[in-house]
Amino acid sequence: MQASALETYVPTLLRWLAVGGGVLILTVLFNYALQRLGVRAETARGYALIMPWIIGFLIFQLYPFAYSLYLSFTEYNIFQPPRFIGLENYREMLGDTRTFW
Repeated sequence: MQASALETYVPTLLRWLAVGGGVLILTVLFNYALQRLGVRAETARGYALIMPWIIGFLIFQLYPFAYSLYLSFTEYNIFQPPRFIGLENYREMLGDTRTFW
């Protein structure tokens, strides 16, 4: 028995609505908190409206960049935790061997 497209779509739609509602509630609360701290209403509203973009940037851009930079200084194996080795990976890549050039 195959599930209809609507049966598979509804749970995803509900999750997206929950995430969107959560972001909306956080935006309103952030606006309210800034106004209570004495920030002008217009300025607080502007900060509150860019907050979802800032959170998305931090989660989807900055965190992966920073973590991959950290991993470049480690010996990494999927089955074991990363072990910090410093600049050894860069020495091996840019060293005296002609593989890089």
